[in-house]
Amino acid sequence: MKRNGFFVVVLVLSLLLVAPTVGATPPEYTGTDLGQLDVPWPYGMTWAVGINDRGQVVGHSFPVDFATRGWLWERGEMVDIGLPPSNTFDGAAPTAINNRGQIVGNLYIEGSDVPNTAFMFDRGDWTVIKGEGADNTEAVDINSRGQVLGYEYGSSIEQR
Repeated sequence: MKRNGFFVVVLVLSLLLVAPTVGATPPEYTGTDLGQLDVPWPYGMTWAVGINDRGQVVGHSFPVDFATRGWLWERGEMVDIGLPPSNTFDGAAPTAINNRGQIVGNLYIEGSDVPNTAFMFDRGDWTVIKGEGADNTEAVDINSRGQVLGYEYGSSIEQR
């Protein structure tokens, strides 16, 4: 008999927790078309991959020429972030943006279909992030202090 009383109490508490949500109006969301970087559909694709509290969005486009291009969207405009000032890289794919507007992501070496080098882009300044003894580095995220989360790997070290 005590067991049935316990079940009734749990059932009543469960219903009380669920009851306020029954019949509640679901939240409404509005989508925003961010556009694309000179990538004619259906030949290329554009991905948004990160957003910060200021509403800045980062992503990358994969146009017909297969050179991945990173972009920043803010105040209604999508801008190509370009590449570091060297002839080594032919593609950039951002992965995250923090509230300071610092962007991290990965650079592609010409002729490679996998990212080879992590980067940070901060108001037009590029920092290429190489690991100690690593052939490849990849950036995953960045916090508000500018600390980059990522990993390195290659033939001379194990992935860490």
